[in-house]
Amino acid sequence: MTRFVSITSTLIVAAALAVAACRRGDDPRAALDRFFGTAVRHDYAATYDCYDAAYRAKVSREDFVRHRADASPLQGYRVVSLEQHGDRARATVALDFGPSAKAGRLAPVSTTVEENLVRERGGWKISVL
Repeated sequence: MTRFVSITSTLIVAAALAVAACRRGDDPRAALDRFFGTAVRHDYAATYDCYDAAYRAKVSREDFVRHRADASPLQGYRVVSLEQHGDRARATVALDFGPSAKAGRLAPVSTTVEENLVRERGGWKISVL
């Protein structure tokens, strides 16, 4: 009986820590890091999962992954600014893309983009308005 209580207590503590870790990382900055980090790693299926339900309803995972695989490779990003207002946020992000033969670009290029985020089902997602 004591062993059962010990194992059960350990499992409860582990589950609580896992839930707390997920919530601690669930803010707009963490969502941006997931979104751009997966794109840098070319894990486009995971990048797709960072979009809100409205975008995923319009664009299939297969189409998104195929399009991203053909696009310029993202090599790095830096969040320049981030403002949160309730369940919405807006970020300015500096992006660095590698050379792309398909785009006829032999040198890397940098640009800045604006990203909108929305809290959806308790988590933050990229929103294409």
